[in-house]
Amino acid sequence: MSIFLIGTEIYRNSAASMRNLSNITSTIPKRLRIVSTIVAITTFVTVTLIYDDARAADPAPVDPPGPIPAILSDTDGNLYEVFTPEGGGSIVGDDYSFIAEPGDVPSASIVGVRMSKGGEASNAGLTYHRYTLGGSYYEIDAVDENGLRPSPSFRFRNPPIACLPIPPHFFANIDSIAVIATDFEGSTQTVLNSGTRIAGAGLKVCGNIGTVPIILAVGLEGAPGPLPPTPVIKVEVRVVELPVTGGLAPNQIGLALLFVLGIVIFIVGYSVFKAVGRRNT
Repeated sequence: MSIFLIGTEIYRNSAASMRNLSNITSTIPKRLRIVSTIVAITTFVTVTLIYDDARAADPAPVDPPGPIPAILSDTDGNLYEVFTPEGGGSIVGDDYSFIAEPGDVPSASIVGVRMSKGGEASNAGLTYHRYTLGGSYYEIDAVDENGLRPSPSFRFRNPPIACLPIPPHFFANIDSIAVIATDFEGSTQTVLNSGTRIAGAGLKVCGNIGTVPIILAVGLEGAPGPLPPTPVIKVEVRVVELPVTGGLAPNQIGLALLFVLGIVIFIVGYSVFKAVGRRNT
């Protein structure tokens, strides 16, 4: 049974003494049902902490009326385990788990939950982050009793526990790891209340999940290093200029042949001219 702190009384008076306590408690309404009072008295400060057990007894979880399906599915045909108020629920994979105790799901409601491993978790280069992600992403999806994704999310009454495997390269800094709620790009990070434990086949880091759907990853405290500079690739382009007329420019061999042909024509013509001149004489 829990005890809830519902108020405080603080007196800052150099004359504070035990008679202040009697003055304080005499003015507290009986409806508060005081079960415990802690008094700290110094020369200058008297503090009275008032506790109430009226709300301490949590009501027993109650399932919704009518039959409860064993499995739910979404529009894509994906299957979801049904979590209930009275029975809770669990998903246990090869190296991950998500477990809700009885009472974690709000009374008179159910939720379908599906947990799966995604791609590689990385935020390398985003140096403003507090944690460097490692291992894989783990997606926890949810649907309501109609197979529809809750909008914006399904909130548990008490947070279930999700456990993820610790990447081997994080073992040396196991005291500095946590479960991180993030997005696929790793651009947002929310550090969850978490701790390490032996679970299943090995060492896991486990965190409390208040809402679903959610994307999780293991994070190591400390910002990731900057990305290496992008290499510069130079591309050499050769430009061939054509004549203005659009024709092809003659190459050196063509010019030489034209020159030789011109000489031959000149010699032949000159020889014919001389022969004709001698015949006339």
